[in-house]
Amino acid sequence: MSLLDFKKPEQISAWVDYTHEEGLSFKIRGIKYKPYVVAHERCGNLLQSKGFDPKEATINDNTSQELVMTCVAYHLIEDWKGLTKNDNPVPFDKDLAKDMMLYGGANGVLLWHFITSEAERIQNEADGIRAEVMGKSETFTSGQNTQAPKQPRKKEKLSTQNSDEATK
Repeated sequence: MSLLDFKKPEQISAWVDYTHEEGLSFKIRGIKYKPYVVAHERCGNLLQSKGFDPKEATINDNTSQELVMTCVAYHLIEDWKGLTKNDNPVPFDKDLAKDMMLYGGANGVLLWHFITSEAERIQNEADGIRAEVMGKSETFTSGQNTQAPKQPRKKEKLSTQNSDEATK
């Protein structure tokens, strides 16, 4: 395989029916979607860099839950269908998705858990398919040596000095 024989990872997403509300579906990206991974890392970095000083907390600071749910809403949900208000379809909106998770109480936590679980499942399925395809297209060995075995070295007699000679 040449260094030039590489493939850029593709964006992976799939439509998934929401199990907690009939007629609602989400188009969810795989958990390895790079903007999500970067945003999630930055959330962790932000929390670590600020340290823990409760006296410094302000009303404008975000909790770790708010940061993580924002990452999920902005990067793992690609679209939705079937969401309505007063029988009118509600177009996909990242901020609305975030608000649904943050302010939806137990339903918001269920939505967050559903999206992240499905993003992991979608990614795992895609990774499995990719590994299967790559395995079939690549020539791999069993790991056993196919060359003739090396002949064992002849043991050479080491010269040793007499203890009397060593003390001279």
